[in-house]
Amino acid sequence: MKKNTKEQRKCNINLRILSDFLDKKMQWRYAREEFQGRYHLVGDVVGGKRNIQRYSFKFDILDEGVFSIAAYPFIVPETRTKDICELVVRINNKMWDGKFDYIIDRGKIQFRLFQDFDLQQSQIMSRLTRFVNLPILILNRFLDSFEDVLNKKSSPSEAIKKGLFPNAG
Repeated sequence: MKKNTKEQRKCNINLRILSDFLDKKMQWRYAREEFQGRYHLVGDVVGGKRNIQRYSFKFDILDEGVFSIAAYPFIVPETRTKDICELVVRINNKMWDGKFDYIIDRGKIQFRLFQDFDLQQSQIMSRLTRFVNLPILILNRFLDSFEDVLNKKSSPSEAIKKGLFPNAG
């Protein structure tokens, strides 16, 4: 039987607070998973520019904070790997908060964000709202950039401009 350590108790509190937030405030559907002593909340959310985009999300709950990961629903063909890798690097060089990952062996593009806040702090609802929504907002912001590179409509150096300056030109 596992010992209930301080870290495990904190993970349980973080899990409960985040679950309550997703249930009551966001009304997102998800599954709870435990793997190697770590907790995950996993599901899909529909939204985005065209309000039809389905993004997968995952919250990886640790004692010191929470990872929020959201992924695009499409798979990148092997033939587009080089250009997608370049676009990911170009975008990440401009990011201050969070980063894109390209998981080459699965062809998946995801955005990852880590917050080290204690979920028991005051003003947690406004901080949780930003934390939960930011990965989806970032995916929306760069969706056209990734689609343009995937469909060979523009080079990574040109495509990034759509995400960085979404209202320009």
